[in-house]
Amino acid sequence: MPKAEQDKPGVTKSRSLAYVANALGISIFTVRREIKRGNLPAFYAGKRMRVDDSAVAEYKARRSVPRQS
Repeated sequence: MPKAEQDKPGVTKSRSLAYVANALGISIFTVRREIKRGNLPAFYAGKRMRVDDSAVAEYKARRSVPRQS
C-alpha cells in the first residue's frame, strides 16, 4: 500500500495470516481455524487471505482475560 494511502482516514490495513499469527502469539493453523469458525473475519485479496487490523484488535480484545488481583 502506498505511503499516501496509509495515512488516509477510513483506510484500514490488512495483514497476512502469518503476521496475524505472530501478533496474536498463535500458529497460522489456529488463525485459519478461527477464520473457519467465524471468530476472525477475513477476506481474499487475489489468491491470498487477509485480515483487517481492526478485526485483529477486536479478536484480541474478546480473547483477553482480565487479571485478578
